[in-house]
Amino acid sequence: MNELRAVDFNLAQSIESGQWFRYEKTEEGEYFVTVADKVIRCSQKDDVLRYDGADEAFVVNFFALDEDYNRIVKMLSIDKKLKNAVTLYRGLRILRQPRFECLLNFICSSNSNIKRIKMTLDTLAANYGRSKKAYGRTFNLFPTPKELAKSTADEIASLGAGYRSPWIPAAAQKYDEAEYAKMTSRGYKAAREYLLTFDGVGPKVADCVALFSLGYPESFPVDVWVLRTMRETFPEEEFKNEKVITAFAWERWGDLAGYAQQFLFHERRLRDKVAKSSGV
Repeated sequence: MNELRAVDFNLAQSIESGQWFRYEKTEEGEYFVTVADKVIRCSQKDDVLRYDGADEAFVVNFFALDEDYNRIVKMLSIDKKLKNAVTLYRGLRILRQPRFECLLNFICSSNSNIKRIKMTLDTLAANYGRSKKAYGRTFNLFPTPKELAKSTADEIASLGAGYRSPWIPAAAQKYDEAEYAKMTSRGYKAAREYLLTFDGVGPKVADCVALFSLGYPESFPVDVWVLRTMRETFPEEEFKNEKVITAFAWERWGDLAGYAQQFLFHERRLRDKVAKSSGV
C-alpha cells in the first residue's frame, strides 16, 4: 500500500456524501472505489491516506487533494448559517469525476435514491463494461461510451433502469469526448447549455455534472431536497424556485457555491438519517 499525506481530507465523508456511487466499504473501514479503468483500495488514519490501484497523480486529482482547502473552509466558515456544517464535516471534498461516467451517474440519479442508483450503475457495468481482477476479486468497470452505445432502450429497461432507459444509450451515442472536453474551458453557462442538450439531463443533473466533472465550483445543483434544506436554513428568504435559489447562492457564496451546497446537503441528509435511526 502507498501512503500519502492528506491534510484536511476525510475519505469517508467525501466518498459517502452522494457524489460517487461505485464503491464498497468493508467492515474494517477500507474502501474499494471503482473509477474509470481503476479499482482503488484505500483507507485513512488521521492525515495519512493509504491507497493502491492507481498512481499518486490520479489519487490526488480524483480526491481533489491539491485544492486550496484552507481557503474554502475559511471563506465558508464566515457564514454563520454554514459554520456548523463546515465544522462538523471538515474534510469533505468535491471529487473530480471522469466526464462520461459522471454524466451517466447523474442521468441514472434522476428521481432515485442512492441504493437504487448504485444498483443501476453496477448492473450497467456488469452487463456492458469490462471485468478487472484486483485484490483476489473481480470488479466490473463502468462501460465506455462505445461499449454502452451498443445497448438499446429495451435492453436497459430489462435491467431495471425504468423510465431512464432510453436516455442511457442515447447519451452514449451522442457523447463525443473532444466536443465534451471543450466544455471545461467555455464557462459555466455554455457548459450547462450543452449538457441540457442530452436526453435525460435537466437543470439539476446538468449542475451536478458541471460541478463534479467539468470543474465549475459555482454550480449549485438544486433538487427537492436542496430546496427544502435552503428553505429551512434561510426561512427569511422567499425561495420560489431553482432559479431564485441559484441566484441567491451565487451572490452569497460566489465560486464556492458548490461547496456550500455539499456541506448543507450532507449535514441535512445525515441529520435525517440519525433521526430516522433513533425513531425521532
